[in-house]
Amino acid sequence: MRTTDGGLTWTSQESGTTNHLFDVIFTDVDNGTVIGSNGTILHTTNGGQQWSNQQIGSLADLSRLSFINSDKGLIVGSEGTILRTTNGGTSWEIVSSGTIEYLSGVSFVNDSVGIAVGSNGKILRTINRGDTWGSQQSGTSNFLCAVIFTDINTGWVVGNSGTILHTINGGGLTGVEQENGQLPKGYLLSQNYPNPFNPSTVISYQLPVIGFVMLKVYDILGREVATLVNEEKPAGEYEVEFDALNLPSGIYFYRFQAGSFVETKKMILLK
Repeated sequence: MRTTDGGLTWTSQESGTTNHLFDVIFTDVDNGTVIGSNGTILHTTNGGQQWSNQQIGSLADLSRLSFINSDKGLIVGSEGTILRTTNGGTSWEIVSSGTIEYLSGVSFVNDSVGIAVGSNGKILRTINRGDTWGSQQSGTSNFLCAVIFTDINTGWVVGNSGTILHTINGGGLTGVEQENGQLPKGYLLSQNYPNPFNPSTVISYQLPVIGFVMLKVYDILGREVATLVNEEKPAGEYEVEFDALNLPSGIYFYRFQAGSFVETKKMILLK
């Protein structure tokens, strides 16, 4: 349906398909994209007066769209499908997500960082405009339906059974708190992902109670090379990105201390 009077009246248009259509975005007054079931992607360059059907070689249901700017955008859908465009939706390429979960929401934090969410509590994050995706710990197995960021630091995820997740400090780069009453039951330091890595990796940890957290990185000789966290944190699940762009290849150790809990893990930088 199309309106030219601010929604007072609507006229029906031929879409060229009988598939269900789930989302629509216009990047400017002329260029728009519609997505739907069975891999449906429709594109217009004249303000929605006519639509062309695009083929991507996939029959996955496509559920949500998000654009960084007029050229770069993402589509997510069933079976872990992620599609990317760099030309305003004129063409789309399939990007590996590393999951088969149904992805139902996607949002860009900034020009480089994006978040996708879906079934079984799946949260994916990219820090390179969608080239690669890493999995985050959400703390829930509920179906996550949508994600939105209000600024570079603050984002929200909502899902089934009243689930609301909230991220702070860097748009998902350093913290994920669950706001539905389910707090971690103990301290945990996870293995960094990816590992080996080049040049950045993500370290996850969780706190059952509020406390002062220190997370530092050391080289193989025991010399401190980075302080990632050095402050009081509320109970919750967190992630920190370690960027080793200026460090040489080798073995590094990250040490986590919160209260009386102390743990150290090894990671490998390969350039």
